[in-house]
Amino acid sequence: ALRMYTFAGEAENRPPLGFFRKLTEALLIYSETYPQVEEMCANNLETVNYFDFNIQRTHPGQGFHQWHCESFSRFQSRFLVWSLNLNDVAEGGELEFKDWGMRLKPKKGSMTLFPSYYTHMHRGNPPLKEEKWIATGWYSSIPQNEFMKELLDSNV
Repeated sequence: ALRMYTFAGEAENRPPLGFFRKLTEALLIYSETYPQVEEMCANNLETVNYFDFNIQRTHPGQGFHQWHCESFSRFQSRFLVWSLNLNDVAEGGELEFKDWGMRLKPKKGSMTLFPSYYTHMHRGNPPLKEEKWIATGWYSSIPQNEFMKELLDSNV
């Protein structure tokens, strides 16, 4: 069974476990549909790291509109992307996939999982009249302890 990760240290320094529990559940559901995900993790989903994430605010007319994928150069260990919408956006702000002809309208609480590779080139379209808030991150094959060491060593 997949175990829950927690940060070392005092309880107030730990992430909200409910959120990470949902990321774990999403990965398990996704891997049932796409069993190759587990193969990418050396048949051990317990080693998956998903602590690399950002919370992003996008103002009307702004955002990252270039087609891109999430697995490149130093991020080759990323194999899935997750994107959680933190608010509704009435106009614009869609997550658009280039080769799939798909635009996903931001709806508060909806989460999208997709492969991080060139097969899923995507962009965030600009919200037209209101801010867009998302939490977005990556499932990575670098175990948590190695990820944290790499993060601390990178002086980011």
